[in-house]
Amino acid sequence: MKLKIIIFSILLFFVFLIITIPLVYITYYPINKSKKEIEVPKRFSTKQICNLLEKKYVIKSAKLLELIIKISGKEKLIKYGYYIFPANISYYKIYKILITGKQRLIKFTIPEGFNLYQIADLLEKKGFFKKQEFLNFCFNKKKISKFLNNGISMEGYLFPDTYIISKDTTIKNVIKVMNDNFKKRIIDKLYFDFIKSEFSLNEVVILASIIQKETYYKKEMPIIASVFLNRLKKGMRLQSDPTVIYGIWKNFKGNLTKKDIETYTPYNTYRIKGLPPTPICNPGYYAIFSVLHPAKTDYLYFVSTNKGYHVFSKTYKEHLKKVNIFQR
Repeated sequence: MKLKIIIFSILLFFVFLIITIPLVYITYYPINKSKKEIEVPKRFSTKQICNLLEKKYVIKSAKLLELIIKISGKEKLIKYGYYIFPANISYYKIYKILITGKQRLIKFTIPEGFNLYQIADLLEKKGFFKKQEFLNFCFNKKKISKFLNNGISMEGYLFPDTYIISKDTTIKNVIKVMNDNFKKRIIDKLYFDFIKSEFSLNEVVILASIIQKETYYKKEMPIIASVFLNRLKKGMRLQSDPTVIYGIWKNFKGNLTKKDIETYTPYNTYRIKGLPPTPICNPGYYAIFSVLHPAKTDYLYFVSTNKGYHVFSKTYKEHLKKVNIFQR
């Protein structure tokens, strides 16, 4: 009887080894040969996450990873976000990354023409921090002095681009990343153009921000730049609707009214001469380039065709005719 128990125990031990050793080996053996970048959506179940990782070729078996996570008892600790899984990573390391959020990053895109208020909304929705905290920093002259000289706000100096940033980063670090990108993509690339320009960096960015809001078509930007520059030289007001909107942003309902245009703000270019005090959005490269390299025209007016493009005029009389055609 004792012999049978011993034999049975030995057999049971070997069966255990036969099952366990391959499982342990597979769990810890490197599986993925190249770096993978995956976004784990919020509210995804463990099964959905594992299936996603299998579909994206991070792992070979969704069921095995799901088993490892469920055996661990830490299923509820899995954190959503943007992850970078290094090459030669094992199932176990993937499991550890998911429950610790160690490499949890968030990917987001700032479109060209977004202003600080829109960026603040986006960052709050992405789970970084409250939008008002971000705005308070961006409009705090003392705090932004490390990024800008004599700056009123960070408006215009956060480069529109796609970013991948740690979930636990600070407001200061997010701004630094975006502003460093502005310096790299704009100031470094266009350094000699800025030196040759009759305008200061801030004036260029202000005008570029207005152009960015007037059109998203790159081919039109140098022409619109020429219109505004021609008006400035003649002492004419810019009369740009986007500047009016920016000045009343917190109360703007979506439709620009006659009352809005008649209301004075420092940004209302129907009421003020010259440029507004700050940029009205964060312009892209081509909008800034167009200010430094405007088209050579005699145009003083333009009007939207309501198809995204604009038509241009040299005289007010000609402009009124086109307004009647395209706006009435």
